[in-house]
Amino acid sequence: MFISSFLALAFTYISGAQTVQSSPQTLDDNQIIGVLQVIDRGEVESATHALRKANHTSVKELAKHIRDDHRALEGQSTNEMQLRPAPSPIAESLQKDARKRLTALKRSSNKDFDRAYIQDQIGTHTATLQMIDQQLLPQAKKEVVREHLKTARAKIEGHLATAQRAAIDI
Repeated sequence: MFISSFLALAFTYISGAQTVQSSPQTLDDNQIIGVLQVIDRGEVESATHALRKANHTSVKELAKHIRDDHRALEGQSTNEMQLRPAPSPIAESLQKDARKRLTALKRSSNKDFDRAYIQDQIGTHTATLQMIDQQLLPQAKKEVVREHLKTARAKIEGHLATAQRAAIDI
């Protein structure tokens, strides 16, 4: 069962990442904030589900950390920068991908959930770091957006490192 759940998550992750990477587009600062908002909301939903379903303490701790950090990042992006998140094809693709990943996680058996969640987090955080470095940061115009991206990047990098360590434990 774990293998089928993991393969479903991997396929969803890979197909979503390819969609985003194969269609580079120009984004303005409002669209960049829109992309970040979609990422934050997807991570909060996924982590909230993980807090209910995870078995290992390290997975629950990671999920709580991710949920809290992404809630804070979303609040900063919408409140402090005074920008309006704008839609973009990238944000729409990421939103669809997040829904598919959450559905796949919900279908994971309790026994396989922790591994599936950790692998999902490793994949999504790796892809998000690449997107920030290759698409979002180079296109950000306002300094406040660039600084927010750097803050988000540091948090996401920390989540990735923690997820990689948790993968060894479970």
